[in-house]
Amino acid sequence: MDGTLVPSVTSQERRLSFNSLKLIQGGTQATPRVKTARIPWKSLALARPHPLAEKRRRKRDQLLAATEVNLTKLARGVSRRTKAPLSAAEIGVKAGRVVGRHKMAKHIRLTISDGAFTWCRDDNSIQKESLLAGIYVVRTSEPAERLSAEASVRS
Repeated sequence: MDGTLVPSVTSQERRLSFNSLKLIQGGTQATPRVKTARIPWKSLALARPHPLAEKRRRKRDQLLAATEVNLTKLARGVSRRTKAPLSAAEIGVKAGRVVGRHKMAKHIRLTISDGAFTWCRDDNSIQKESLLAGIYVVRTSEPAERLSAEASVRS
């Protein structure tokens, strides 16, 4: 790296990164470099080390399972209360604590009303995150002749 401050990744760079995922699915090598219009003197290389992706998948599955156990307990508790049902706000606070404990709110869809609570997995969100698990985007200003995509990922 050249030691200069690098601006945050733009939505264009995210789209380039996401579209380049097909190049690295199933392999541990870096992709060819991708140039961006916003910063033409910089290039991006994507890398996905397999052991890290597998570790993150296992961890996500464990956290989802723990969250689902707690959500099932909450749903049972809400349905049992018939004399004094919980309000939607009270259920929302309890559900927020459950999904916030393991940071899995983005993968769970909640339906809350007075005295009723249901939930389900957001499979699209889980699938998108699994595609991105373990992927690193390396931004470099070194020319490709001097430093290949694989070498920039290694360094």
